[in-house]
This record gives sequence, structure tokens and C-alpha cells, in this order.
Amino acid sequence: MRQIKEENLEKLFPPLHRADYELRIEFNGQPIGMGIGVHDSSAALMPYLATQRSPFLLLSTGTWNICFNPFNHESLTPRELAADCLCFLTYEGDPVKASRIFLGHEHEVQCNALTKFFQVPTDAFKNVAFNEDTYQTLNSEAADRRPFFPLDMTGTGPIPEKPLDQTNLAAFQTFEEAYHQLVRYLVKWQLLSIDLIDPQKQIRNIIVVGGFTKNNLFLDILKRSDNSRKVLISDHPRASALGAAWLVTGKTAYEGKADLLQVNFA
Repeated sequence: MRQIKEENLEKLFPPLHRADYELRIEFNGQPIGMGIGVHDSSAALMPYLATQRSPFLLLSTGTWNICFNPFNHESLTPRELAADCLCFLTYEGDPVKASRIFLGHEHEVQCNALTKFFQVPTDAFKNVAFNEDTYQTLNSEAADRRPFFPLDMTGTGPIPEKPLDQTNLAAFQTFEEAYHQLVRYLVKWQLLSIDLIDPQKQIRNIIVVGGFTKNNLFLDILKRSDNSRKVLISDHPRASALGAAWLVTGKTAYEGKADLLQVNFA
């Protein structure tokens, strides 16, 4: 921006406005509020910033799991960049440090390997409920006894290196036991990614949205693996659309109306 001003190029660009700047247009004789545009991640983050009273991390899950820390405004370091960290903006223009990991894709690839090895249906993981005895047995073992290794995350996330070893699925007695161990490692890798943007664990709440909110085993193990944070979930299906709409309609649409966005304990 400084160079643009020094070279007198500002006149070539439209004026800068915040994402909640509203235009009024007329369509078929009816006045319509119109926004200037907002990035989908900034729009998805907006409803939580508008309604949550306590600081939070927003963990958006799907093919990519992206964790946003709206309360970390520090510049990205070379180490963070190498570990797939990014910087987004809030609707007010403040920086948001974020980290991403290819976890939903990794879950799919690993499940395909498990179902093939154990000869079970492809959606068998959906019927695996948390088993305390299985979890405690796995949790008490030496870390290197029956480890899982990434299958398709090379070059991405907090562990971009290609693993030298392969998972020994024959070490597990059942599909259920192997899936518990897989999810333990998925959570472990997820926490490595989260800790990149909140290394001092200053934020006490993680709000999980997206596909993994339907995986109770993932949520149960996440809660047990990070006692310093509370795990919450929000099942709003169109947070990006909601945020964009709220930006156009103004604060009267959401101020004092936190109940419009449900956030509950997992």
C-alpha cells in the first residue's frame, strides 16, 4: 500500500471499505441492501465473533480442517508457514492466524485401508462408539507399540514429511480397535496443528463446525486429549451465508441475539 501511494497509483483502484459497508440499490422498484463482498472464511467466522462472549478457536472441519484464532494477531513465522499456517482477516480487517491440516481426506484414505484389511463395509466407522476400555488400553501403551502413520498428507500440515514407516494393521484384533487408534492419531495430528496458532493454550474454547461434528468418537477423544480446552460444537449448516447476510443487514440483525447461533458442549 505504501508503494502504491508513493507512485500515485491510488486513483486506479476503487476506494477501500470494511466488509460490513452497505450499498443500497434498486431492483424492480424495490430497495435492496448489497455488500461489497467478503471472503467465505471471514464470513463464516463473523457470526461467532458477533455472538461469543469468550475468546475461542474455530475449528472448521471437512476435507481440510482449518483452525482460526481471531485473537492471535502476530505475524506468521517461517516455521508456521512451513507447517501450513495462513493469515485471514476478520470482517473488521483484523488479522486472523489460522492453521490447516488435510485431516478429513486422511480420515477417508485411512478408513478405506481399514475396511479393506478387516473386510467390513465402507461406512463401518459410523457405527463405532467410544469404548472406554479400548481407549484406556491404547492410551496406556508405549507410543511406538502400534502407531499409525499418515497415508496422504505429505507436503501439507504440521507433519509434511513423507513417513518412512507403514501402519501395521495386523497388530490390531478388530476393526473397532484399529479405528479407535486411528482416531487417537488423527486427534494427535489435529492438536499439533491447533497448537501452532495457540502455543501457550491461552484460548480455552474450541468451537468445532463441519463434518467432524458428526463423528462422536473424534469429539470424545479430542475432549480427553486436551484437558486445557473445552470442546464445543455448532451445527449451523451455512455460517458463511449467515455472516455475509449479517454484514449487509447491520448490527440490528444480530446484536443481543446470540440465540440465533447455537453453540453447545460436545
